[in-house]
Amino acid sequence: MTRQGGVPPGWHDDGTGSGAQRWWDGYRWTDHRRGPQPPVQHPGGAPYPPPVWPAPPAKRRTSRALWITPLAVGAVLLVGYAVFFAVSRNSHNEWYQKGYDMGMQSSLLTAELACSVAVLETKDSNFSFHRRDVERGCRDAVNKRLEEKKRYDSP
Repeated sequence: MTRQGGVPPGWHDDGTGSGAQRWWDGYRWTDHRRGPQPPVQHPGGAPYPPPVWPAPPAKRRTSRALWITPLAVGAVLLVGYAVFFAVSRNSHNEWYQKGYDMGMQSSLLTAELACSVAVLETKDSNFSFHRRDVERGCRDAVNKRLEEKKRYDSP
């Protein structure tokens, strides 16, 4: 074969479709052959970027909640106890009644003096804790007696 159409010399496909090549010297085909070549590996672009993992979830503020919740519950209980104690102190309990009875049986000096004397005469071991209730009951009784006396004495 002669040089056809200006095909340059080199390895060219032999036309059988097998992928084999023959040497073309620029004028004719030679007996030199080579088998099919592995496909050319083209270097790819830049390597894959490293995977981007999602950020870990934000830390919950459970430690703060673990402190705030019991404190809030404790505060509510403390306020409830204080209200209960204040209300129960104003009611007429057995200690108030003891003081009231003392005031009704005492002489009519002044409420303050009569109740102080009555309190000093009491020898109960629980009395010191309930002193205010006893004094309040005693004063109320003495004041009631004084009001009754005024009504009785007035024309």
